[in-house]
Amino acid sequence: MLIKQDGRAISPDWVPDPPTQVQVPQNIQLELRNEETHFWLRYDLIELVGSLGLEFPDSDDE
Repeated sequence: MLIKQDGRAISPDWVPDPPTQVQVPQNIQLELRNEETHFWLRYDLIELVGSLGLEFPDSDDE
């Protein structure tokens, strides 16, 4: 049975899908602590923030 409310159809019989288990690699801890991975993640973050064109106030102007 469908009930329309505010132009949207809702069903009182809706049952959400059961949660799924996320497969986490066994070596995830090693990858997260890997120096090269850390370097590339930091590099990518710096590139992303630099490409946003954000303006930061100079700390000397306080």
